[in-house]
Amino acid sequence: MSKLEEGDTIDLEKNYAKQEAQHRGWHDGFFYYRDRSRLCTRIAMVVAALGLLRLSCWLTISACHQLQREVIHPIEAVEDSPVNIIGVQSSFPDYGEPVAEQLIMGHEFKNSYGNPYVGTFEPLQGVEFSHVKLELRASTSGTQFDRLGHVYLGGAEIWRTSTAEPGKRDIKWSYVKDVSAYTSLFRKRNDLVVQLDNIVNEQYTGVISVQLIAKYYNVPTKNEIKTIYDWYQSMPVQATKVIPIRPVNVEPNQPFLWQFPRDDIISTPLNEINENTTRVVVDVFASGNAGEEFWYTHVEKRFGDLLGLPGEDFGRFGPLRFVEVYIDDELAGNIVPFPVIYTGGISPGLWNAIVGINAYDVPSYRVDLTPFLPRLLQRRSRLRLVVSNGLGDVKTDNNWLINANVMVWEVTGVTVQGQELPGDKKEDHENIGFLSGAETLAQITSADRSLCTIARLHFRGAANGDPHGAFAENDQILEYQWTEKASVSNVQEVVKGPLGSQTVASAYTGSGIASVNDSSIDTTSFAYPLALSTKELSVPSNGFKVKIARGYEYDTLQTSLHTAQNGTALSQIIGNRYFGGPSSLRQTYDEQSVVSGSFHRLVQARNGTIIRDSDRHLQNWVFAEAVMDDHDLSESLLQSDPASQVPQVPPSVQDATSSRDGMLWQGHRELLVRGPGFLKV
Repeated sequence: MSKLEEGDTIDLEKNYAKQEAQHRGWHDGFFYYRDRSRLCTRIAMVVAALGLLRLSCWLTISACHQLQREVIHPIEAVEDSPVNIIGVQSSFPDYGEPVAEQLIMGHEFKNSYGNPYVGTFEPLQGVEFSHVKLELRASTSGTQFDRLGHVYLGGAEIWRTSTAEPGKRDIKWSYVKDVSAYTSLFRKRNDLVVQLDNIVNEQYTGVISVQLIAKYYNVPTKNEIKTIYDWYQSMPVQATKVIPIRPVNVEPNQPFLWQFPRDDIISTPLNEINENTTRVVVDVFASGNAGEEFWYTHVEKRFGDLLGLPGEDFGRFGPLRFVEVYIDDELAGNIVPFPVIYTGGISPGLWNAIVGINAYDVPSYRVDLTPFLPRLLQRRSRLRLVVSNGLGDVKTDNNWLINANVMVWEVTGVTVQGQELPGDKKEDHENIGFLSGAETLAQITSADRSLCTIARLHFRGAANGDPHGAFAENDQILEYQWTEKASVSNVQEVVKGPLGSQTVASAYTGSGIASVNDSSIDTTSFAYPLALSTKELSVPSNGFKVKIARGYEYDTLQTSLHTAQNGTALSQIIGNRYFGGPSSLRQTYDEQSVVSGSFHRLVQARNGTIIRDSDRHLQNWVFAEAVMDDHDLSESLLQSDPASQVPQVPPSVQDATSSRDGMLWQGHRELLVRGPGFLKV
């Protein structure tokens, strides 16, 4: 075989059976390859036909509401212009027109390992603003991996992102992130650091050019305070003070990441909490990388040994992860990380027009520490973070990249005292694995966690022109409570042999509620369903097929975001190279906001080209009825029950429902129908 060069197009029609190509309508499209180093040995074992959820839901909008706009975006191929790689999002929250914009960084990242951008952020003068958004604009060309990026201001990581892969194309992308919680950092001179580790040489030629633009908004605030509920509800989204959780010997002009489990003790003193503090929240960035990038596909070692699965490919510590937050030695919160799939992940061909959910904006996660305020005021406590596998063990493979910022709200003229009250915590997990035939491993894993922390707080204050201080003049005594629940389930089947396969179905759900005297002041809930099928093919040699359905739902008191992706791709491994083949991906995006209205967007891509992109925006909040979007992939993986629209038990297992094999398939079906709570095996 002649030597292939990075980004070359390969003729898959010679490798795939001609009749299959005709049957499925494959054709030469955009093909490229990437180095096999991270995933290819993992991909050699891929998934049995089990079935992907019809995951993409969109909202049926009542006809009585006036349509503000409906846009069908033109799909035009412009010669020699960069291809735009989309990260689907809305413009919410809508703060109106910016009062000012500021280019805060323009930089080319070449050989940037250990060589981040380091600059000085200069605050705007003479501009009143209350909210800030950051827009990232980037471009690259040639050949390059996906890269992880981190934006630090004043030593605090405020945005974690990743890059698109060019695949021998000229590409560009942009994304906007609301960073209003960190507005206080934009009001003063600060160190600005952008870490984007990149390598450029003869093989990997992609220099990544990045611009970072700050957009400032001035939004009127409501200051009418009649009750303690109003008092907390009217607190600004912007924290008064931001405390980065990093070693004291690391300067703000240096990037920093905790790496777990290398850094087995992620801990720092909290000695900057003042007596006028009224709320404390920790904002945690946590993402699995290297051996932990695909943690949700991992098999616990004792089960993998039953089938002789190599630990370097299938992990050793199972498919569940929690990031645990401690104050001293007391559990303060459990974080369920979202399984981000970067543009080089699973099958790169899936993401060559639309990136995976949250790939441009890797989420951070919040835990309310206000119930620990009486202790924190003594300035002797420590905050500690660990990553757990959810099975009673803090061990994981390498590595988790972690940062955290403590967000503090202070009110001038107010003093706080209080005491912690008894709370509650519960934890349960189950994990079973068994051979279902000589070459098939089944694994069913679940974990449930709940936590409640409480404090009685006593506020005293003087007016000092601050309505919050004026309200506290009468002395306010309240009970502040943080309550959270999380449930995670994972069902897997791994088939070993000449045509290996792996099927994964996961459900992640949970909620967090901050309440004052039993009235909620801040509520979040989330759901991350995921179904993944990877299957090795007989033709071509070392070819594999991937199907994926996944979603991200995040709801608060004032907003609701539901998005889903459904895709399929074929790839091939030649030597140590990873070639992308035909692919299709469809994403629906629905967001509703009390302030901004309702937004729906539908984007479809095939073989690296956007073939459909439309959106509609309604003026007002709509309590819509969610219905299943009944689209199909070009080739269905499902055996569907018309009544429930979820996979049926395959015929080979229908007579074995009393066996462990039957338990797996019935369990997978129940997971899709009823969610993760049923998994009490």
